[in-house]
Order: sequence, then C-alpha cells, then structure tokens
Amino acid sequence: MPPKKIGPSFKITNKLLTLRYWSQSYTTSLFNPEIKDYQLVCQFPIKNINLDILKNHPAIQLYLAIRKKVYIARVAQFSASVDPNSVTLNLTLNNMQSKESWDMEFATPETVYESILTDKDFFKHTGRNLDSFVKPLGLSRKGSETDTALRRRTLEYLRFKLSERPVLSDSEIRKMQGNEDDYGRC
Repeated sequence: MPPKKIGPSFKITNKLLTLRYWSQSYTTSLFNPEIKDYQLVCQFPIKNINLDILKNHPAIQLYLAIRKKVYIARVAQFSASVDPNSVTLNLTLNNMQSKESWDMEFATPETVYESILTDKDFFKHTGRNLDSFVKPLGLSRKGSETDTALRRRTLEYLRFKLSERPVLSDSEIRKMQGNEDDYGRC
C-alpha cells in the first residue's frame, strides 16, 4: 500500500522544532504542532535566534516528524512579530519531502554500497521500497522482475561502477542474506 500523501493540514510529532540555515541551527519547544494550510507558528526567545536568517528564508530547512516519518520542508513565506523578549514566526511551508528520499537524491554508487554493507537493510526492502532504494542509482524494475532479480542486478551494477574487481562475492551476498548454504537460490 503506498504511503499517504501529506495534505495541507497535518500534525507534527516533534518535541523540538529546529530551523536549519546553512551551518546554523535554532531550536525551540514553543510551536503549534497542528499545521493548517501549510502554516507553522513558532516562537523563539530573541536571544536564541539570529533574525538575519529571514533575509534568505527559502534556504531555511525544517525537520518535521509526521506519521513516524521525518520530512524536510522549506519556508516559502513568513511573517514575524518581534517583542523585546521573543520573536513569533508564522511560516508557510513548501517543498516537503521525506528525509529518506532527500538523502537518496545525493546518493552515489559508493554511498549505496556503504548502506548495503553497513545497514544490511537492502535485503529487507521489498516492492516499492526496493524500487525507491535503487532509483537514485538510475535503476528501475524491469517488467516482471522480482525483488531478488532487482537486488542481483543492483549488486552487479555496483560491482561494475565501483571497480573491475568484485565488490561482493556470491558467498558474501548469501551470508548477508542469511543463506550461507543456499548456493544460487535467493
């Protein structure tokens, strides 16, 4: 079943809200978790935020936990009210996408290979999740290709891209899958 799309109104489950702007980050616990029409209201103590970040508000990133998944959003517009102690921001969010897909946009064969070796979740991905996992490499499932066949083709692609020598031997692949005695059958 495909994941539900995020509509213009949703609830975030963050305990803290962080605005990231290049190498700077500003965190607050004062925000309304109910997002309506992509509007997020938050408040920062004036001493804990540099208002200069608002000069380039599209560069601000927010990490939002929604339905047990982390999303990254940008700021399309904002309004601010400032008093001597705090600044209240009304942010219009846009360009929301899952952090998982955001991270994979910058994936190289080397990072996918590292992910396969370190996380070993590659063999747990199935169906659309597996398709999404290998998509940044430029691979897509062929007509009636099974998950196993797509995994093998992905590993062959990584072997080819990373070097002429085998990256993973067939026995190493079986070991990662937990099929040490299963020769050739995945």
